[in-house]
Amino acid sequence: MAAFRIHSALTRTLAILCALSLLPGDAILHAQQPEQPNPTALLSPEQLDNLVAPIALYPDPLISQILVACTYPLELVQAYQWLQQNPDLNGPALTQAAQQQNWDPSVQALAIFPDLIKRLNQDITWTQNLGNAFLAQQGDVMDAVQRMRQQGAAGGETGLDEPAAGHHHHRRWPARHRDRARQSASHLRAGV
Repeated sequence: MAAFRIHSALTRTLAILCALSLLPGDAILHAQQPEQPNPTALLSPEQLDNLVAPIALYPDPLISQILVACTYPLELVQAYQWLQQNPDLNGPALTQAAQQQNWDPSVQALAIFPDLIKRLNQDITWTQNLGNAFLAQQGDVMDAVQRMRQQGAAGGETGLDEPAAGHHHHRRWPARHRDRARQSASHLRAGV
């Protein structure tokens, strides 16, 4: 009787293994993984406008650095933590110390703007979404920046409050951010 049970169990196991061998190579893997949303789904112009609104009024050289840096969200988190650990660094010492870090040059360049690094860390999902959109739709992202600038010129400056339940609300961009952005553009042109 015991031999019959063992034989029966082996037969069932062999039948299951044979059935599995008939399946395509990665069918089991796909059956075990939940369906993931398509990370390369293209965003609509309105979605891109909302995504770029917080940075649209920065000068082009700074926007370029921000967009590239957003493709490295982990390094932005590291930069933020590093800046918190080194609050006394500023000016050329900050620039030189940031260049010694193992980050993308775009993240190193943004290190001279601790408030901006902080903002990019406050909503890391937004930051990552901006980076992904830039990678997938670079031209569309730049077009969205121009649309937001035109909207700002036509009806007041545009920026975003903190997201409320995933929705962004437009508001006036603070002068201190505009002034710092202008200052950064001159630093970037000078290669500082």
